[in-house]
Amino acid sequence: MAAGLGAAVVGLAGGAVAIAEPLGFVALVVTHVVRRALRPDDRQILHFATLGGVGLALLADTLPRAVLVTDISLGITMAQIGSPFFIWLANARSEANA
Repeated sequence: MAAGLGAAVVGLAGGAVAIAEPLGFVALVVTHVVRRALRPDDRQILHFATLGGVGLALLADTLPRAVLVTDISLGITMAQIGSPFFIWLANARSEANA
């Protein structure tokens, strides 16, 4: 039952992101990473999440051009980064609650 609920959460989150904006989940990914790194200090999360989001978008835009020598859409690259992260996050949370 937990696996079905986890799949439903991932599917609903993916659908919401697809409807809202292809790059909208950058803030979700970076905020989770920054929150884990700066757990005790909530005052700095906004600042580091902003810088991290800009850095992630820059990396996702520049890396395919440098490695593949072709231009790939930023949305495609971010989907390749964000999808495994959200699957890992959903699994980690479901295992913690079990």
